[in-house]
Amino acid sequence: MPSPPVVADIPKCMDTCYQAMGTTFSHMSKTPQENRATAGPEPPKVTVMPKNQSFTGGSEVSIMCSVTGYPKPKVAWTMNDMFIVGSHRYRMTSEEAPKLIVVQSELLVALGDTTVMECKTSGVPPPHVKWFKGDLELRPSTFLIIDPLLGLLKIPETQDLDAGDYTCVAVNEAGRATGKITLDVGYLWASDKGTYICEAENQFGKIQSQTTITVTGLVAPLIGISPSVTSVIEGQQLTLPCALLAGNPIPERRWTKNSAMLVQNPYITVRSDGSLHIERVRLQDGGEYTCVASNVAGTINKTTTVDVHVLPTIQHGQQILSTIEGIPVTLPCKASGIPKPSITWSKKGELISTSNAKFSAGADGSLYVVSPGGEENGEYVCTATNAAGYAKRKVQLTVYVRPRVFGDQRGLSHDKPVEIAALAGEEVTLPCEVKSSPPPIITWAKESQLISPFSPRHTFLPSGSMKITETRVSDSGMYLCVATNIAGNVTQSVKLSVHVPPVIKDKEQVTNVSVLVNQLTNLFCEVEGTPSPIIMWYKDDVQVTESSTIQIVNNGKILKLFKATPKDAGRYSCKAVNVAGSSQKYFNIDVLGANSPNEVSVVLSHDTSLECQVKGTPFPVIDWFKDGKGQVLHLKNARRSDKGRYQCTVSNAAGKQAKDIKLTVHIPPSIKGGNVTTEISALIHSVIKLECETRGLPMPAVTWYKDGQPILSSSQALYIDKGQFLHIPRAQVSDSATYVCHVSNVAGTLKNRSTWTFMDGVPVKASDNIRIEAGGKKLEITSALEVDRGQWLKDGQLIDERDGFKILLNGRKLVIAQAQVSDTGLYRCVATNTAGDHRKEFEVTVHVPPTIKSSGLSERAVVKYKPITLQCIANGIPNPSLTWLKDGQPVSTAQGNFRIQSSGRVLQIAKTLMEDCWQIHLCGHQCAGEAQQHIQLHVHEPPSLEDAGKMLNESVVVNNPVQLECKAVGSPLPVITWYKDNRPLSGSSSVAFLNRGQIIEIESAQIADAGIYKCVAINSAGATELYYSLQVHVPPSISGSSNVVAVVVNNLVRLECEARGIPAPSLTWLKDGSPVSGFANGIQVLSGGRILALTSAQISDTGRYTCVAVNAAGEKQRDIDLRVYGETF
Repeated sequence: MPSPPVVADIPKCMDTCYQAMGTTFSHMSKTPQENRATAGPEPPKVTVMPKNQSFTGGSEVSIMCSVTGYPKPKVAWTMNDMFIVGSHRYRMTSEEAPKLIVVQSELLVALGDTTVMECKTSGVPPPHVKWFKGDLELRPSTFLIIDPLLGLLKIPETQDLDAGDYTCVAVNEAGRATGKITLDVGYLWASDKGTYICEAENQFGKIQSQTTITVTGLVAPLIGISPSVTSVIEGQQLTLPCALLAGNPIPERRWTKNSAMLVQNPYITVRSDGSLHIERVRLQDGGEYTCVASNVAGTINKTTTVDVHVLPTIQHGQQILSTIEGIPVTLPCKASGIPKPSITWSKKGELISTSNAKFSAGADGSLYVVSPGGEENGEYVCTATNAAGYAKRKVQLTVYVRPRVFGDQRGLSHDKPVEIAALAGEEVTLPCEVKSSPPPIITWAKESQLISPFSPRHTFLPSGSMKITETRVSDSGMYLCVATNIAGNVTQSVKLSVHVPPVIKDKEQVTNVSVLVNQLTNLFCEVEGTPSPIIMWYKDDVQVTESSTIQIVNNGKILKLFKATPKDAGRYSCKAVNVAGSSQKYFNIDVLGANSPNEVSVVLSHDTSLECQVKGTPFPVIDWFKDGKGQVLHLKNARRSDKGRYQCTVSNAAGKQAKDIKLTVHIPPSIKGGNVTTEISALIHSVIKLECETRGLPMPAVTWYKDGQPILSSSQALYIDKGQFLHIPRAQVSDSATYVCHVSNVAGTLKNRSTWTFMDGVPVKASDNIRIEAGGKKLEITSALEVDRGQWLKDGQLIDERDGFKILLNGRKLVIAQAQVSDTGLYRCVATNTAGDHRKEFEVTVHVPPTIKSSGLSERAVVKYKPITLQCIANGIPNPSLTWLKDGQPVSTAQGNFRIQSSGRVLQIAKTLMEDCWQIHLCGHQCAGEAQQHIQLHVHEPPSLEDAGKMLNESVVVNNPVQLECKAVGSPLPVITWYKDNRPLSGSSSVAFLNRGQIIEIESAQIADAGIYKCVAINSAGATELYYSLQVHVPPSISGSSNVVAVVVNNLVRLECEARGIPAPSLTWLKDGSPVSGFANGIQVLSGGRILALTSAQISDTGRYTCVAVNAAGEKQRDIDLRVYGETF
């Protein structure tokens, strides 16, 4: 343990003996002991330097005492066996920083001689000396002898390469000290050869001596091999070697760049070994560098071409792009770098080939998407690569895909519609499953009439289909589904048929029909249904086919049976079938002819006998019963009441038997009005109805004959009510004939003859016009003709009182109880006899108040600036006049934007504006009344956004709130959806949606909230987008805890400032409050300000250094106190 005392102001001529003692617990030593390491206690060992010292009075003297031992010895000082106590004259310290004295700072040594360099040192404890040549620490070797305690460096056989600056550094626990020695190795230059004369002269004279020097051993320079071309990345370090392999005398080296002398600066230096060092290579540092070595023996040079490579950089540009499918789009990627970088594109980690039909590459590195579709959606990565490295940039592409209809059936506008059938009353779904990006807006219309999504019977499903509940026949028709998004639209047609199962009149009642043998009968099957049912006839469950005796007419509704035979008797049925179901009605046909053994018939008022032939022994007793009552056997003058079931019962001692006999009383035919022959004249084109109302049992069959020829029912002569009326709708002269009505049944036959003659009459000019203002009123028409019996015709057709007309006053008055539109027409009262006819005509017009189809409030929608056509289908008698009103005022067509066509039924708006968003009133007028329809026209305006399609930059400091706005306008009000990094954004504890989604608020922004935000506004008229690039800034922070840095003068020191923040902070340095220049002498600011380096610290550099880190989020400072100490106290 060193402990040097200092004695101040020592008196002159004072010879004194100072003694240092080191003691431990077990020993005390006044003499040096051998130093050894033992496991146990070790006696102290004392070393005093210097042992002898001379001084002059008043000077300061230092004596050093070094002590070793275990345990650690204590040191005490004595003078003449007296302990020295510290005072103003004696100062004892435990350590002393090294002091160093260079014995000779400049040495000149001849080539091959021994060089000795010495640095004397002092200090407590004794310092060790290290030797450096330049930045290289020297180690002992065959050619170097180093004594670290004495501070000696010996170089035997000194060579030219040994010349240079040497540094000795003395180090102990208290500090360090340095010294510098310059070694020059002497040698002769070629110019030194010649004759030298040494002349000595004094007052007594002079003398000369002559010597001739010859210089030999010259060696031309030789430089080591170096690369001819070297590449370096901008910003990196570069060292170009220039190693001398030979040369005598030592060659001089210099560097040139592009044949110009290279000047050193803080960035470009030439090291002691001749190499050229560039700290941070710049682009302009590229070129040809030449090291030139020369001496008197010659010159040599080595040239290295430096290629500076620059890392690729990709130019900033739009990173979020969108397009509509099929419309080409270019993804930009403009890259620069040296050498020129090659560009590749990838998606989902897979390289994209630019030689196919989907993609091609641009000359500037851009990627051209030829015909983008849904598959091209996604994130693309552009990679620029060269020899220096690579750079990447992401581009997000959104492809808006037009709506497409999916499913087994498609009903596009150019194809056939999808056909859907449903039963009335059931639920049906009209398909329209549409997919697109973004999802489409679906609208439905029936026969061009929009269907409200709020209709109670219509439900719009999420897939786009529409469900109709409780279908009706009126729901049948053509439906259009229109799916629209920003990329376009698609239309699906659906044809709905609502089916109604067949319904047969009187289906539940079995109709019993009796017909005589060889007579005609008709079976009627009146049926309704949608679609019209197919009618099939069956007899005893076997389908009936037409033949000469069976005919099926009127689309199967009538089965005609000609000349019935007993085989035709049986159970008939008509079956009506359509896609909705089926229905069946049954008929029982009896063919009457010769009586069977158990059936007896008798004509009314005739006699008959019922036989009961019996045998038996003993002879049976015979009893007769009718309907369970005893009766006589013989019937005279049969009456209607005699019909029934008779039973003959016979019995004897052997048993009893019974026989049933059914008695039918047939009634001969009779004709209303009797069997008379009449002759009648009528006008041509009249409607004639010949009557033959008949009765009888069974019901007589009626056959009409014209001039002896049977008449078959047809449209020219139609059998009505089983032939009881013959209807001739439009009589012609050729219809003049004798008509015979022939009725017959098993009881008899009867005929009625009438002769009709049809002639042209002389028309009489109409004398009265009658107008009924509105339907439903009573109408009476009275003719002034004096007739016994008049006929009334309407539009040339004979009026039948059964059609709702009453003819009074012996034909002079015609009464219509409730006049309808169908009663409009020309009425004639005709009185006819053989001499001619008299007519009176009346023109009757029944007026109907106006009605408008779809009356009430209806709504229509149209996109702004698009045309629209509004229709009004109005009915009434007479035709109503139509007026269009806008907000209560008639629509003006003067400006040309409105056109009224088709007599007011159509209103065309060429270019719809927002001010056209109004309620339209349509009025129909005429003398019978007025009707109105109200149409609410909604003008839809596509969404609009300020800065739509642009990328807006927003920033926020971490933990602070931020709002992003998307204030879209449009009609209807747009729906707003937010995306972050192309993924839908939903509300959470950190993100809130305000004002219907027009604002998103991040209450406390975090680094994870940074990214690309997209706002999409969409309504039925279109869509638009807005982008935000949100940066979350973090204030600077500076790491490090050491605030005091110490350095010995002339040494290198670094002050570090490791700062973090977003964005990366810029760093500046202050010294005692004033900015520090990075180009000041001895000061370098490195690594963007993170390091402040003082290459050779001086006392004047002592002070407070402040590192200031600044970015957009704030500022942070850190103070470092630098203390520069001298080499000695």
